Amino acid sequence: MLLLVWWWAIIISTLFPTAVIAAYNMTNEQINILPGRSSGATFVKDDKMYIYGGVVSRSVFSTQFTSISINEKDGSLIYEDVPQINPIPMSFNQPVLLPDNNRLLMFGGITDNATLYTGKLLVYEYRFDQQSWKEAPALPYNNATFPVNRKEFTATLGMDGKVYIAGGYNLVAAFNGAGSSVMGDLWSYDPENGQFVDLSQPLEPGNYMIGHTAIALPNNKLVFTMGTMGYRSRSAHPSNPTEQANTSLIYDITINKWNKQELKGDTIPWLREGVSAILGPDDSTIYFFGGVRDFAGYPYNPLANLAILDTNTWTWQSSDNVMGVQPTARYEANAVLLKEKYFVIANGRTETFWFNDLYILSLPNNSSSLSAITPAQENNNLIWIENITESLSDSNNGILNDNTGLSSKAIAGIVVGIIIGLVLIFILWKYWSVIFAYFIWNPRTGEPRWTELSHLFSKLVLAALFGAFIAFLIVQVINSPISTITLTSPVTKVQVPDIRFCFDGWGKPSVGCQTDTGAITDCYTSGYLRQLNMTKHRPFFIDSQPSPPTCYLFTAPDDFQLNDPKSRKLQQQTSNNNNNGQRIQFMFYGVATKPDIAIHGNSTTTLTYSRVHVSLYPRGRNPNLAYYFDDTTQKMSESDIQTWLDEERNDLQTSSSNTYTLELGAYSTIAYQLQEHLYLNNNNGWNSIGFAQDYNRVPELSSSCRPGMATQLRVESFSKNILDIYPSSYSNVVLKEQKIYTVLSAIGSAGGLLTLLFTLDTFLFGVRPNSPWGFVHRVSMGSARESLLSGLRNHFGFLSSTTPFINPVRSEFLPDQKQRETHSIIATKEPSDNISNTMIIKQQQQDEKVAVTITDSNNNNNINNDMLSQEETRQLKQQLEELQRRMQLMELMLKSYYINDELFFNLNSAVNNDNNNSTAIDQQTTNNSANRFSYKQQQQWNNKNNKNYNIDNSAFFTDEQSMKTLESSGIQLHNRYPSAMEEHFHLVDKPGQ
Repeated sequence: MLLLVWWWAIIISTLFPTAVIAAYNMTNEQINILPGRSSGATFVKDDKMYIYGGVVSRSVFSTQFTSISINEKDGSLIYEDVPQINPIPMSFNQPVLLPDNNRLLMFGGITDNATLYTGKLLVYEYRFDQQSWKEAPALPYNNATFPVNRKEFTATLGMDGKVYIAGGYNLVAAFNGAGSSVMGDLWSYDPENGQFVDLSQPLEPGNYMIGHTAIALPNNKLVFTMGTMGYRSRSAHPSNPTEQANTSLIYDITINKWNKQELKGDTIPWLREGVSAILGPDDSTIYFFGGVRDFAGYPYNPLANLAILDTNTWTWQSSDNVMGVQPTARYEANAVLLKEKYFVIANGRTETFWFNDLYILSLPNNSSSLSAITPAQENNNLIWIENITESLSDSNNGILNDNTGLSSKAIAGIVVGIIIGLVLIFILWKYWSVIFAYFIWNPRTGEPRWTELSHLFSKLVLAALFGAFIAFLIVQVINSPISTITLTSPVTKVQVPDIRFCFDGWGKPSVGCQTDTGAITDCYTSGYLRQLNMTKHRPFFIDSQPSPPTCYLFTAPDDFQLNDPKSRKLQQQTSNNNNNGQRIQFMFYGVATKPDIAIHGNSTTTLTYSRVHVSLYPRGRNPNLAYYFDDTTQKMSESDIQTWLDEERNDLQTSSSNTYTLELGAYSTIAYQLQEHLYLNNNNGWNSIGFAQDYNRVPELSSSCRPGMATQLRVESFSKNILDIYPSSYSNVVLKEQKIYTVLSAIGSAGGLLTLLFTLDTFLFGVRPNSPWGFVHRVSMGSARESLLSGLRNHFGFLSSTTPFINPVRSEFLPDQKQRETHSIIATKEPSDNISNTMIIKQQQQDEKVAVTITDSNNNNNINNDMLSQEETRQLKQQLEELQRRMQLMELMLKSYYINDELFFNLNSAVNNDNNNSTAIDQQTTNNSANRFSYKQQQQWNNKNNKNYNIDNSAFFTDEQSMKTLESSGIQLHNRYPSAMEEHFHLVDKPGQ
């Protein structure tokens, strides 16, 4: 039983698993503010992570300057915008914070002026005390040579205070389409005077590097790892996505010398570009995360694994002990070491997605002071944490924790399981005899033991089968799939959806609208069109141009509806009012542009012509109204709006799939269908019952677009695009979810199988009689139980002190105790001889006299009847005894095979436990039960002789309640005692006879 309780507790605890959060805890507001970007410049100042510029949702550069810090009290993130004057759009640039903690140098990368980023290496300076950007001093090497501008390179501050610039992608060569694009040079830059020095040296097979990392060690050496090394161009790199990072280049600043270092280890990571790397708090371990493997010069397969390099032994360490939820695969992410113990990774990208999340890896503490060890660093484990204040055990998210034992939910599950187990134990203890006799071992008298053993085995098999089926039904109900039915009703008018138009690559765009009946001819004056603020939120489209789009939102009033053309004729005959037609047409005006722009430093490319991105939204569920205009009437939660923002930042558009891109000069059409979707509320367990479900009513919209070809519109049209929008059908559509498997359907299935199993059991082993009492009667206690027994005693117990099927007809029929136990018979005290013999004979004689007298009276014959002879008395007694034996036999057979004696047993208990009846009354009742002359027999005599008689049985019924009970049944009782039948049996004439 204890094992059963423990098993049940584990089941309860695992039904409610602990939620796993994929990234460091951030507020929704921070998620909205933090831009998704990559290739930004990252550095640390005063325990804050700074990020400048970068590629923001495929905008090639940006001027965003942000800082992120961590509140050590509660672990919350603090996000701040860094004030700046004269910001310079940049991406793929490399930052260096000088030792004065005030001057920030920014090298290379891409900016908004192609003539700048395709010339000499860009060098800009930002001063925190002045909060201003300016161009930093730069002097050529030997008064003649500057390093060329580049991206995907490294700029590292050495121990000597100089900046060392190595490798990268040659933007000048790429722009001109000439020669090698991978750099193999090394330059130093002196921040004090701006002097560049060329430190390039030949190194076999060459120190050409791109997408690599550079870490400065305390011994004045630079460690160059990862990336593509030794090839003058990416295309020259062999197509080997599984190439291992088994070598590293070491540059000794002190002696100006390069060395190649072999890297060893049991698990050597794959070679990759765009990897994030930091030097650990022990100043000897380098941590790498993410990156993308190169495949024939193209990015291939972003990675999400952690790599650890020990520079003391130049050995790759195992990362198997890393716990928690690691970041998703990405490259070109921002990474720093905060507070000398946290490896922070922010942002990053894949080929098409940009991230705005943040992850923190807690590193082993290098301090020997135990007080310096934070909760997340106990046991020196590596762990991706959700909050710096959490302990290691909090991140296991399992039933058992390493330090604290059982989790709170496991404890709650065990408590519930123990309570349920105790209740089951109590029920088994209280009603074990009933359960055992009724369900387990209930042999019928006279049957051999093998029949009941066979029956028991059959019941176990059938019970196991039924239990398995119940478990199957429970799993089905819990994991029930959901089907959706569509309910449609025709209407004559339908509303129009909300529509957003985003002009991509247009100059001064505008929107015109009209209906085919001329109900509206101008969206602006009618107030149907509003412009959206792109500084608050800018939707992103994967094929969009870098410049922000211009977006308008069309929202019509509720009473503006389009008419079914089938009903318009009737409407025109009655009234011309409120006829808005069957479609609404939009015309797009503006100046289409075809800008030339360089993407990621490649040669200038002309993008495709301007586009219009059209999104349709159901009425009452428009995230644009909720977010841009704070419309609280929209049926959207904060989570819904946040999901919409995240999807728009990454061009997922899953929550609003009704988004289409229209090419310039196209005539397009969109058909829509407004509908209401009734979603089952997953938080309401009642929905699993099967009726009166709880629904979340969500307005939805389905649509289909027929995009026109990008051809020239008709000559007389001044619009650049035309879009017609109309309903796909004039009907109200309701989509209603339903669980396929519910508790009610499971009960029906279980009931059907149970009936089948009972039928099979009855077919194999015969029927067992059922009791007229149910579960409520059996479990009743106290006054409720007494009321049941009192009812039996008052309405039936007054007739006899012996009970059929419980007491024997005569004790001498079952004199053996073993026989009585076999048949569950309770013996009673035998009546005295004067009652059992004399009274019976006397009754028989008097009955016979009455019968003869009545017969002679009807035939007008006066016959004197003498007393019965001795032989007749003996024969009558034998017949009576034989009748009693047959009655006893019938009771035993009925009791064993046809009748459930539970009610008779309770009646017997009620009569025997009645302390209110005196001994005299019990004795009188016993006498009467042994000598009563039946009412039915008397009635037969009356009918035969055509004379009505009533039986005066007042001697049988000694209490008023019993007399009233029989009188209510139509039996008339008399309290006089004529001498015709002597003491107990009397015939009396009815009045008037």
